[in-house]
Amino acid sequence: MRKILPALIALAAAAAPLAAAAAPLNVPVDQVRRLSFSGMAASVSPGNPAIADVNVVDEQTILVVGKKPGVTNLIVLDRAGRTLFNDRVVVTAADVNGVTISRGGKVTAYACTPHCQSATGQ
Repeated sequence: MRKILPALIALAAAAAPLAAAAAPLNVPVDQVRRLSFSGMAASVSPGNPAIADVNVVDEQTILVVGKKPGVTNLIVLDRAGRTLFNDRVVVTAADVNGVTISRGGKVTAYACTPHCQSATGQ
């Protein structure tokens, strides 16, 4: 039993950074979030640039721009093809008095001031 406990502690410690890395990058519409890397980025590819696009500042910093509510992904590779970042990007409505509903592939944003009305024209 004493040999199992250190192994479980080591396993939990190794899994903790993975759980923290699993959180998506959240970006409000018409706002920017900075994303920095310890390595040197050579390739930056947003899954759907209509939802979130990027501006490259330098090899270690990019700015992710929220363009319209939705979910996409972002992959950043170094010159050797190693992955520096590969995760979801969730773009939410910029209005704090709003609600965004994602159902299937359809995203509907509602502005709620004081009553909720569709902000996506639907």
